[in-house]
Amino acid sequence: MTRVVLIALAFILALPILKAWGPQRTSDRPISVREGDVAITIVVHPGEEEKVTQGITSIGGKIKGNYRDLIDVLLPPSTLPLLTSHAGVMTWYPSPLLASDAILTEASQAGAGTGYTLNSTGGQGVKVGIIDSFAGYQALLGSELPPPDRVVYRAFTPTPGASRHGTAIAEIIHDLAPGATLYLAEAATVTEVAQAVDWLISQGVHIINMSLNAPFFPPSDGQGFDALTVEKAYAHGILWVNAAGNYGNKHWQGTWRDEDYDGYLEFAPGDEGNTLSAGGDFMVVLRWDDPWGQACNDYDLVVRWRNNSGQSGELISAQPQDCRPGAQPLEMVSGAATQGMTLEVRVRKRSLVFGGRLEVFAVGGTLEHVVPEGSVAPPADSAKALAVGAAPHFNMASLHSYSSRGPGARGSIKPDVVGPDNVSTASFGPGAFAGTSAAAPHVTGIAALIKSLHPDWGPDQIREAIRQWTIDMGAPGPDNSYGWGAVDVARFIHSLLSVAPSWAGIEPFDNGHVQVMWGEGRGATYYQLCIDLRHDFSSPYASCFNLPASSTAHLVEVPSTDQSHLYFQVRACNAIGCSQPAFAGGVSRRSVGGPTGWDYYFTAYNRDGFTVAAVRNLRNGPTTIRLYRGLVGAFPWFSLEKECTNVPTGGVCRATWQGNWINSAVQSLAPWWDLATAIVTVP
Repeated sequence: MTRVVLIALAFILALPILKAWGPQRTSDRPISVREGDVAITIVVHPGEEEKVTQGITSIGGKIKGNYRDLIDVLLPPSTLPLLTSHAGVMTWYPSPLLASDAILTEASQAGAGTGYTLNSTGGQGVKVGIIDSFAGYQALLGSELPPPDRVVYRAFTPTPGASRHGTAIAEIIHDLAPGATLYLAEAATVTEVAQAVDWLISQGVHIINMSLNAPFFPPSDGQGFDALTVEKAYAHGILWVNAAGNYGNKHWQGTWRDEDYDGYLEFAPGDEGNTLSAGGDFMVVLRWDDPWGQACNDYDLVVRWRNNSGQSGELISAQPQDCRPGAQPLEMVSGAATQGMTLEVRVRKRSLVFGGRLEVFAVGGTLEHVVPEGSVAPPADSAKALAVGAAPHFNMASLHSYSSRGPGARGSIKPDVVGPDNVSTASFGPGAFAGTSAAAPHVTGIAALIKSLHPDWGPDQIREAIRQWTIDMGAPGPDNSYGWGAVDVARFIHSLLSVAPSWAGIEPFDNGHVQVMWGEGRGATYYQLCIDLRHDFSSPYASCFNLPASSTAHLVEVPSTDQSHLYFQVRACNAIGCSQPAFAGGVSRRSVGGPTGWDYYFTAYNRDGFTVAAVRNLRNGPTTIRLYRGLVGAFPWFSLEKECTNVPTGGVCRATWQGNWINSAVQSLAPWWDLATAIVTVP
């Protein structure tokens, strides 16, 4: 039987109001409030759906969504015991809405730029699904997001647009794979997420990104939350990319220890309280090793509080775990901390049948005593999920303390990789999108590029390709902090692009044309030849055009006016984008005095550290040509390398010498003066 609880944003969740703080004591599970009613998810016994539905209606409840044996319900608080005691209800869970409480940090550098300009078609033909919340996405269509014809949106929640979180994620994916089609599935509960997954499968998506986690679920075992998400996607050939979670400094785990025998767990020797630092809404989750659905070890979760007015109290979650069917090894307490309030988490034992591991997760705050190991939350802990941790893009060697660590379920290495965060988006601003939620879509974007190059690859091949190109960090080899390594986005993209042409150059062809030539660029499906008036390609007049992969040379007209310069560069390109340019040098034209005056063009380029220079005589009659290393006249930093006398009309004077940044040519018409020009041969 599927067990369903709720989802938390991987970059820290702030729950809507759950339990009001005050001097009180409660054993109820935390409940979210929608429209004045309580929101829960119930799990129904097989065949009892119709009876339970009738029961919900009869007590004034409202069904907000359903999926198989799951039903999202809103009902008056006073009727909660009536519904949960219904014979057709196996168990129930709180169903809070998703809300945004991002780790918003400013970075000294904006964005996570790759250093490469990708084609607008990179990722073309790939369908990427995103499960999240998408406030404001419409305003970004055609700019930060694909145009409307390549964005498909569907809401599975009655309260869409709660956060810009998913919109920022979509921006990052679009930045890296601008040709991909995005499917935005808005969901806020487990039931809605399950519906979203089915819809994305029906749309034929190739990759799903979810930056959400459920630490209130049992570790992934193919039966729980992972069965509704990762496992189902994998069975349909879909790669599932999931944020690892931000619980590295919000998680504790260990075995029962009570050296003074007072019935309270000691988080550290002699310390039964684990201080929770929270400045607003929070939730604390206790789960432990026990059969889900028939738990026998019985623990209570206690949160003690004290405010500035001297008031104090505690909130207690004390669900019975007595081996009965439906008993979950789970307790949850939630509330809203006011300024100056101190909070202390405690775990109390009621009965202990056998020992095992206990875990505490804090959502919306950090813990005093933490154990980062094992903090990757479902479904990212599934072996079939590509889980992504987080490090700042400007220092990937510095793993964030909040980035969740492994191992994952059944001892799998988690996270799989670590991606960059502290990046810029239109949704959150410069450098302000942080957490594993921001890191995961970088990996999703790279996966989309890989899929576009290898349409026949499935999730295993794409995951392996990503692993192979990570940079090993942390402990040597795969580990449970960095996984297989850090994702250097620029390095990944460079590895997917064609290899730059091995060389490029320019030579005289005839009186009206020069020939730009280049070596093969491995993996190129076409070449891009660019021309500009400046050697650094910084003028507003630069232009580029594409040439077929079979070409290794192209004729270009010689400039017709005096003192005109043209420079050339060649890139090897594929469906994703183009390689770094190979500089081909340039051509310069001199023409003064008509047919019997000065008239020639000069070409020069650098190959393997040597300058290759040539001048073609265009005047009507023979001439003397001199070729110089350096800028002629800039004494003493130039030298004559070759002099050609009596060069006929259409004749060429050539020379090669050890490379220099700038080189010159002179046409001499005795007894008159010389006419010079120069070409930059190193960009």
